[in-house]
Amino acid sequence: MKLSIYSALLLAAGCDGPSYQQDKPTDDVGQDSGDTNETDTDTDTDTDSDTDADSDTDTDSDTDADSDTDTDTDTDTDTGVEELCTNRYDPLEESGYIRYYDVTVAGTAGTGQQEGWGFGYSTEGDRAYMMYDEVTTSTGGWSGTLWNGCDYGGVTGMYMLEWEADAGLGMMYGTPSEPRKYLPPEAELGAGSSWTYAYTTEVDFSGLPMNLTVNGTYLEMPLSSIELYDGTTYDAYHIKNTYMMDVGGFSQINGEIEQWYVAGLGLVRETNTNLDDGSDVMSRELTGYEGLTPR
Repeated sequence: MKLSIYSALLLAAGCDGPSYQQDKPTDDVGQDSGDTNETDTDTDTDTDSDTDADSDTDTDSDTDADSDTDTDTDTDTDTGVEELCTNRYDPLEESGYIRYYDVTVAGTAGTGQQEGWGFGYSTEGDRAYMMYDEVTTSTGGWSGTLWNGCDYGGVTGMYMLEWEADAGLGMMYGTPSEPRKYLPPEAELGAGSSWTYAYTTEVDFSGLPMNLTVNGTYLEMPLSSIELYDGTTYDAYHIKNTYMMDVGGFSQINGEIEQWYVAGLGLVRETNTNLDDGSDVMSRELTGYEGLTPR
């Protein structure tokens, strides 16, 4: 059932204030130009006496009230991005990037791409990073938007908040009852951790609602060396997601997704296997990218 396959892929896969300086005094006060041969009953006491009320202590004293603390501090408060966490292994904050892939869906080859759309808001009003995801094969595919956020419910990490996609048969929308954590915080990557998730979502499929129930377990695998399409090799973060999905009571899918992420680049490889019959549900392999720098 095409809807079941696409549901599995879409849901189980994780995708200044002003500164100033005072003018320095001219120090022209009390410059006596009298004749030096005169006794000058004035005796040149010169009430000004050249003590120079300015006395060159220079009330400006170069402390510079601005003091270069720069209240702007470059936090870029106009974007709001600084209020969201970042993770180099999924650099969602780098808006404008594109990753290209070779893909296979249910045995049919095709192509895909992911585009970073930067900071935005989900339809629920949550602050999020937006990413466009597209897969095309001769027998179908999808295109749509993912909204990802972080640090949900006091638990740090990267989370999938919402998605929408055109799967060829109509538009599909989904908002999980609980955001799904798909990456731990960067400081904790590679610690061998695991976590579980469970949620339900009502998928609106061309006006026909359908309830999906999903649960699963993420397990960190050892870091692995991975060679990219251009012959470069990087250490990749490797994670496995074993899941079960009930599609509106019509079918149940048991699957396993493995993903590899490279710092500064993001997702470079993905496999999705049906555990019931061993068939390949989907695979994805990086073939190019723009606007990103792997580290």
